[in-house]
Parts: sequence; C-alpha cells; structure tokens
Amino acid sequence: MGILGNEEREVLERIGFRDGKQGSGIIRFLSRLLREENGAGKDPELALWMARGCCALGDYEHYHMAVRWLERGGSAACRDGEAEGMLALGHLYCGRPERALAHIE
Repeated sequence: MGILGNEEREVLERIGFRDGKQGSGIIRFLSRLLREENGAGKDPELALWMARGCCALGDYEHYHMAVRWLERGGSAACRDGEAEGMLALGHLYCGRPERALAHIE
C-alpha cells in the first residue's frame, strides 16, 4: 500500500500539474510528505505524481528526475500511457532518443 491517502490525493488534484508553478507545488508537497513518512520506497502512485510535477517544470534536471522517479516506482508506475509518455519525453529531453522510442512503441 502506498503513502498517498484520499486527503493527499485531493490536495494534489487541487494543486494541479499543468505548469511550472503548480509542478513546484507538487514537488514541495510530496517532498514534505516523504520526510514525514521516512521515504516511500517503490510507491508507483507517488512516483507518477512526482513525475507529473517534474515534467511541468520543463527543464533537464526535472525531466531527469521524473525518469528516475518512474523507474524507481517500478513497472506498476508505468502501466498507463501517461507514464510511458513522460518516460519517453524525459529520455528524449535528456538526449536518449533510442530509450524514448522504446517507450513510445
């Protein structure tokens, strides 16, 4: 079971993840939650939310961070098209087009 409950999901939905300001809000919220919970291990839902926040920022460092979070979350984090798309975008942005292609296919 993950560390995100209904209350945390509601907060994340309210913050949103469509632009850099909202992406920063998600990252801050989840980072604070991780400190309180002493880490999250391989929580796929948390990994997906963290990747959403990172991709909203749109820079190399955060695309790289999104890829690391999704890979850490395991295959469960990458079951849907959104996560696969973020992985592809992250790999492409970080100069690994062959890895990006694998996720797009």
